[in-house]
Amino acid sequence: MPRFFPARLHIASMALLTALALTRFAFAQQRTERTLDEIKTEAIHRAENGMYPLIGLDPADVKEAFASIHTKDKDEWAAAFMKVGDRYANEAKSLEASDPAKANANYIRAWRIYSFGRWPVPVSSGKQKAYAKALEAFLAISRRRWTWHGPGADQGQRARRPDALGSHRLRAEPS
Repeated sequence: MPRFFPARLHIASMALLTALALTRFAFAQQRTERTLDEIKTEAIHRAENGMYPLIGLDPADVKEAFASIHTKDKDEWAAAFMKVGDRYANEAKSLEASDPAKANANYIRAWRIYSFGRWPVPVSSGKQKAYAKALEAFLAISRRRWTWHGPGADQGQRARRPDALGSHRLRAEPS
């Protein structure tokens, strides 16, 4: 075994040097930031193909929002998507009594658009507003879809005793 040790050491040192050389070349390449037009094109492509993070968004809504975006400013981005989302939220509010199914569908669209307006994280004041609106739309969906069946249901309240909650649950109402 001792006579093979230098050969193994030689192979290991060559592998290490090769790895270091490749790492140097990998870090030497500068990655440039995408332009706004490249971002818009990629986002619309993702909306058209139902790809993350635009799953469920209508490409026409995405194009409409991007028509108002002229910089990479986070608040401008959020405001453009909130404007589109507001249209669906207002339409949903007006349809709550007359067409609940369509109102629910519009709340879902508003929620998805608001959520993309705050994407990836709500780090600016505009994105925080979009996040708050996304939560409002989501709560509107859940209030319309889920009702409490159990003690206190006639008053719209949950039971106060934890032991009474076991047999009573939230159930989805048919849309």
